[in-house]
Amino acid sequence: MPDGGYRLGDAPHRWVRDDLPAEEAERVALEEIAGDLEASVRRYPEQWFWMHRRWKTRPITGGAD
Repeated sequence: MPDGGYRLGDAPHRWVRDDLPAEEAERVALEEIAGDLEASVRRYPEQWFWMHRRWKTRPITGGAD
């Protein structure tokens, strides 16, 4: 945004369904949210930035010993 802030696009509001068992309702909600995020990344890939430390171990290098 012009003020330096961010807006998470036009994703719809999501609600945890109350017609399902709690564990299934949570899974469905998370799948919907992940789908919304994926659609946004596909729409604007240049704006995607992964901040989570995905690789927790250092790569093995083939250095000389």
